[in-house]
Amino acid sequence: MHGARQLSVAFLAGLIGTGNFAIAQALDDYLAANYFVNFADSGSVEVRLFPREGKEVRVPLPVTLGSATFSPDGKSMYGAAHGSPDRTVRIRGIVRVELKTAQVTPVPGTNDFDVWSLAISPDERNLVVSGSSGAGAGRRCGVFELALPSGASKQILTTSDCRYKAGWSQLSISPDGHRLLALRDGRLRAHQS
Repeated sequence: MHGARQLSVAFLAGLIGTGNFAIAQALDDYLAANYFVNFADSGSVEVRLFPREGKEVRVPLPVTLGSATFSPDGKSMYGAAHGSPDRTVRIRGIVRVELKTAQVTPVPGTNDFDVWSLAISPDERNLVVSGSSGAGAGRRCGVFELALPSGASKQILTTSDCRYKAGWSQLSISPDGHRLLALRDGRLRAHQS
């Protein structure tokens, strides 16, 4: 695994089912959440929520996510889908997962993206993705901005090297949505939109 992919995403074991009521209560007022998966164990996938009062709540997810980020309101996640935890359902591209209902919504036009890092704008109108799009001679690498919910994309930063270590990681969008921060070559870099 790449250490740079850890954003606020962590990988760990265990899945404990919880009732929808407990999940709904935790989503109303929680401090932090992390995404957990363990392929060596049961292949289960979950989000852990830490309510201001009470015990942590574990929310099972119907899809395994690679790079992932939480929406600004914390009620959903965006991530690179890698199918269902039991590997019976194949899904590719970027998806949005509602944490209360576990509903998975694909982001249109992202089936050919290899995602290294991603960030969502504060108003959830744009998703910024570091990685590559396309295949063969048409493959493009760098940072892409996707309009939501349409998935229309434009490349905003380019690199000729499509290896993970040559790309941008730890993407973060400013609260006003006009600046992007990312790590590249061990340095923090800013991009103005």
